[in-house]
Amino acid sequence: MPELSSIVASFDEWIARAPDLPPGARVPASTQAMGTMSPIGYHLVKLRGVEIKLAVQHYSLWMLGRVLDHYDSLCPKVRGRADEILEATSLAPMLQARPARRIERIGFTEVLGD
Repeated sequence: MPELSSIVASFDEWIARAPDLPPGARVPASTQAMGTMSPIGYHLVKLRGVEIKLAVQHYSLWMLGRVLDHYDSLCPKVRGRADEILEATSLAPMLQARPARRIERIGFTEVLGD
């Protein structure tokens, strides 16, 4: 969860610097080998005690949006069961990791939503 929260925070900082981007604007992709340069920003993760700087991948935010959309569509009874499962698996904080702007997909391209 810390990695996902970090990705959302970096994206939110980027979108705050570009508030005039209209819906449908293409989200810039990471560049260079293995996505080592990102116009959106970076986030830090620790792996076996080593801190690693990673480029923000907007695909992760699009996938998060799909999960959140599904969760939001659940009826209260089913949502309650989902909440139990998320709590039991320590994934409940994911529900709070909501980007400031939606990322949608047109074809194979991620674009800004409303």
